[in-house]
Amino acid sequence: MQPRRLPCFYVPEYKTMDVYLPDSPHLRNVIAILLGLMVSVIVVGTVEMVGHAAYPPPAGVDLEDPEQVQEMMANAPAPALLFVIAAWGLGLFAGVFVAAILGADQAGFCVSVLSLVFLSMVVMMLVQIPSPAWFS
Repeated sequence: MQPRRLPCFYVPEYKTMDVYLPDSPHLRNVIAILLGLMVSVIVVGTVEMVGHAAYPPPAGVDLEDPEQVQEMMANAPAPALLFVIAAWGLGLFAGVFVAAILGADQAGFCVSVLSLVFLSMVVMMLVQIPSPAWFS
């Protein structure tokens, strides 16, 4: 099994490291999809965290109460909601990029599966968190 040379960005002068990916295309696809999903979740969480720091929720809002959350979302400024859209868009892009790189031989399959999983996560978020009509 030949190692795949990947750039190692935490080593000075961008040396390469040997990364052994499995020869089994099925296992490789599963790894590509799972790592892509992990990267997606990290990017979404990071961008949404920045959005929450820029536009914090009003003081005294109980985030467990659906009525208060719905009122907060209805009164939220548009840039605060654009942070959410940007987070999910950037998360999808980053995850698809990772899945396509790692699932090189069957990148289209890995990207399709990851996109469907991501779409289901977006639909779940829109169903669970009340939002303005233009947002959904």
